[in-house]
Amino acid sequence: MLCHDPDIKEKFGENIYHAVIPEKYNIKVIIQKLLRRNQPHDFYSDEDAFLQWGRFLANKSEILLVLDDVRSESIIEKFMFKSPGYRILVTSREGFRRFNRYELQLLNDQDATSLFHRSAFSEHSKISIPDDLVVKLVKCCKNHPLALRVIGGSLNGKQLPSWIIMAEKLSKGSKLIHKSIQECLEKSCYLFDEEPEIKHCYMDLGLFPEDQKIATTTLMDMWAHLYNHDDDTGLTTMVSIDTLSSRNLATWLPQRKHIPAVAHHCEEEFVTQHDMMRELAIHLSEKESIEQRERLIINTDGQDLPQLPQIVNARVLSITTGATIDERFYSTRNEVQAPKVKVFVLNFMSNANPFPRFMHNMKSLKVLIITNYGYHFSEIQNFPALEHLSGLTKIRLDHVSISSISETILMLENLRKLSLIMCKIGSNFNKDFPNKLTNLLEIDIESCDDLVTFPASLCNLKCLKKLSITNCHRLTSLSVDFGNLSNLEVLRLASCTELPTLPESITNLKNLRIIDLSQCLNLCELPAHIGELDTLETIDATGCTGLDELPKSIKDFDFDKVEVFCDEEAFTLWNDFKNLKVKMVEKDPLDTFLKIIG
Repeated sequence: MLCHDPDIKEKFGENIYHAVIPEKYNIKVIIQKLLRRNQPHDFYSDEDAFLQWGRFLANKSEILLVLDDVRSESIIEKFMFKSPGYRILVTSREGFRRFNRYELQLLNDQDATSLFHRSAFSEHSKISIPDDLVVKLVKCCKNHPLALRVIGGSLNGKQLPSWIIMAEKLSKGSKLIHKSIQECLEKSCYLFDEEPEIKHCYMDLGLFPEDQKIATTTLMDMWAHLYNHDDDTGLTTMVSIDTLSSRNLATWLPQRKHIPAVAHHCEEEFVTQHDMMRELAIHLSEKESIEQRERLIINTDGQDLPQLPQIVNARVLSITTGATIDERFYSTRNEVQAPKVKVFVLNFMSNANPFPRFMHNMKSLKVLIITNYGYHFSEIQNFPALEHLSGLTKIRLDHVSISSISETILMLENLRKLSLIMCKIGSNFNKDFPNKLTNLLEIDIESCDDLVTFPASLCNLKCLKKLSITNCHRLTSLSVDFGNLSNLEVLRLASCTELPTLPESITNLKNLRIIDLSQCLNLCELPAHIGELDTLETIDATGCTGLDELPKSIKDFDFDKVEVFCDEEAFTLWNDFKNLKVKMVEKDPLDTFLKIIG
């Protein structure tokens, strides 16, 4: 709020910088994000990153840096430079006494009750709750905003008995404010007893690092296997996320304003979680003994090495490492058996990351999610041999170099979905190398800057139904063999800004329903015989500013069957074909910019 305060903006103008500081932070990533809007920077070390920040300050007269949710005084000291007009504002739950401090007070009773009402009562709620019960619940929440929102949200729509039971549970809490809030939040979870799947979905959010956005497609991939969610449309997953968000257990960050070419409802949606709610999710997961936990969450950064039992019975395993790797954890666990693990989530921030050697004992593994939250692309080491991955159905790789493992991926016969996000793909996919991806249904490639063409070696995937290549700004061609993807139903090429044309062989795709070409700025022509695509239902041509002429075959589409989305400038061009249903999309420059930069 302070960053958007008119007086603050008048003083500092555009020179306001904001960074959330997670408990386990990578300083190169933080400073890289701070400087990204000015120019890209490459850092050799943490010291070099701070040095570059200092040089940046030297060219500014007035600048405000906001460091949000700081846990350690040391990071404040590192950001301190002697520069006229440079100010730092820190938010923290700690009292750093050497600095000038302003201590925020708790909400007063009136504001606390108002906030609780906003969460607990819907606009058209007909449930009558006594005022004295509301006052008691607000008091039990210690007037703490997070507790008021979570407890209120959990009671929204519940009948009076649930309110009474909640008040009784909360009234037995601790007198210490921080501990009492944790207890308060935990006791609210008894309402999960009526919805055990929602409780499991909530606890699964603790598998991911603090202060990071979680893609809803990632959750859908997991929950399809764990709880039988529908992964064709994503509706089941979005209902669960909406439930968690409405109860303030997570924050749903809807990104899209315009995506008419929707293949499933999880596309371009994200979730975040307050760190206290994440801590509670992890705490709930650790209620049982380590041998009996359904989800096992391991953090190897800055802690004693966890003692794992001989047999791990968890269905979900998450391992998070920091900028430095403790080799002991990865080299001394050969004997661990993990026969029931279906989902394995690996989070790290290092330049090279080894796989735990006991991964070859995960006989039931179906979903593999690897995310590098660090600054540089990460090399994957000790990737398991093919025979240990034969059951995998979904792989999601984020910000890693896949050149060393691409040949193994191409041989996974049971793989149904492959997602490559901000990856360095390398040249192996472009080699004339045979693959055994006979069951692959979906490929999602996003923001992979070295992808220049869609590999011919992947044009023989007869089962492929959905291909999404988005924000790949160096993509300039699709293989001439592209038309061999005979079962393809959805083709997304959004924000591939250098793609000039589509191959004529695309007219062989007789099952194609959706083509998303939005923000393909340099697309200058469509295939001459595109009108032969009898099954086509949707074309998204929003932002295709290079299209000056359309092929005559468009008139061959059945009347009122094909829906076209375009901007105002192209409306007349498309609307000349009276057999089309043309819808004009209102231009939003900021939304367009965010889509293009991914």
